[in-house]
Amino acid sequence: MTLKQFGDACNAELKPKLAYLAASVFIAAAVVGLLSLTSCAHTEDGLARETQLYLTTSNATHQLRQVVPYVPPPANNILEGCLAVGGALLALWATHLHRSLNDVRNGKSAPPAPASPPPPQTG
Repeated sequence: MTLKQFGDACNAELKPKLAYLAASVFIAAAVVGLLSLTSCAHTEDGLARETQLYLTTSNATHQLRQVVPYVPPPANNILEGCLAVGGALLALWATHLHRSLNDVRNGKSAPPAPASPPPPQTG
């Protein structure tokens, strides 16, 4: 086998793995971005909605973990890694939720933003 043939064989084997990796990184970044945008509640109602979103995300992660053994070998390791990182981020989010809920219940949360003044009436 010549060096060129070896390089072509390696590239053919590496391209699908890079595609799986790129797709996994994109999905993980999108999920982290979405979750970070929803994590700014300062009331008990807002925290209840955020908790419900956390529980839904946690359940979806658990369901995906059951699928990992059936995914073909190049992708199952990547999916398992993404789910491990997702689980760690969920644990971090749960800690944030509990601290925020304790702050709200103990009166230490940030005060609500003042209402904007009504627009001037012309006429």
